[in-house]
Amino acid sequence: MAYSLIPNLRTALACVVVVCFSKVCGTSRQNVSLAVLLPDDNKRLFSLSRVTSAIELATESVIKEGMLTTVRLNPLYDDSNCSIADAMNAAIDFYVNKKVVVYIGPSCDYAAAPVARQVKYWNLPMITAGAFAGDFGDNKGYEFPMLTRIGSSFNALARFFMVVLKHFSWTKANLVYSYTGHGAIMDKFCHVLNNAIHHAFRIHHDVGNFTEVHQKFHRLSDILPSLAHHLGNELADSLYIMQA
Repeated sequence: MAYSLIPNLRTALACVVVVCFSKVCGTSRQNVSLAVLLPDDNKRLFSLSRVTSAIELATESVIKEGMLTTVRLNPLYDDSNCSIADAMNAAIDFYVNKKVVVYIGPSCDYAAAPVARQVKYWNLPMITAGAFAGDFGDNKGYEFPMLTRIGSSFNALARFFMVVLKHFSWTKANLVYSYTGHGAIMDKFCHVLNNAIHHAFRIHHDVGNFTEVHQKFHRLSDILPSLAHHLGNELADSLYIMQA
């Protein structure tokens, strides 16, 4: 997956041109550093060991293709630990020491949010393949104006479900998920995903009016009997979205 993002990352790095020429670059070739804030944990989808090669290939490609002719891009790495505190601390350290002109990452949503909010006050761009949550897209203009997401997002996935519902004229949907599901990608991945879908249900009135019914299962064994009843009787003509 990391290598599939190279074209997007390479293009996004073009934003360095604007920042570079306004902040550090003159007529001679300059070293421009990029702050890469990703988790140093191979259990995570976007870990440093998985993504480092892709970042280096992308930065080399930018130079070779002549997109930046007066700079050398120098990635500097730090462990975000997928943590609000650790990611913000590393971002501040890079900023205070005036080491970088662009941030790559964090990727985990809860680590990315405070950094993405802060960089607008530093006037520095942030590029990430993560930051999946719908809020990053819905509130980009005010909260996250310096953020560029180059990967998939929950906004796009939610819009897909809205198209499916509208196409089949469905007005019922059941979201079944584990609150901590897919934690290797980021904490509370399934919860954040379902928040985006739920928000889309509420704002897209063209797909019909939705009634919300919440039900919490404490044991897996409780889910199957409930599904059998709902699928067979109440929701036979509905969309089921299931995550584990």
